Amino acid sequence: MSNLPTTTTLRGIALPATKGPGGFFESKSPIDTAWGDLLMTLFCAAGTRVMRRDFGSVLREQVFEPNTEEQAQVIDHVIREAASDHCAHIQIRDVQVTHLDRAMQVRVFFALRTDTANVLSREVTIPKVHLS
Repeated sequence: MSNLPTTTTLRGIALPATKGPGGFFESKSPIDTAWGDLLMTLFCAAGTRVMRRDFGSVLREQVFEPNTEEQAQVIDHVIREAASDHCAHIQIRDVQVTHLDRAMQVRVFFALRTDTANVLSREVTIPKVHLS
């Protein structure tokens, strides 16, 4: 019995699914799984999920708004609200929005609620094109 692991490592399937060395459904780290959960929530338009009309966010609606400090604050709020409502396992620490010529770059600093001391960041670039 001494060969049994003494700690539990949480793992899951990260979405959106990406093909890796282990195929499309290889196991991902908890951080990658959490980032995938947040992306799925942010890029799903609010009210479009059947049987889960409350799921999603209004981030897509904010892409074409003017590049102002107020707009960056709105995006920060949208991300924090989506995480609070749909990703209870994620604690958002900071959101940085950079407006590029034809895109918006968003860097999110977050921690898992099971390990709040380990703050990581991930970045996503959202092109300013029609999203349908």
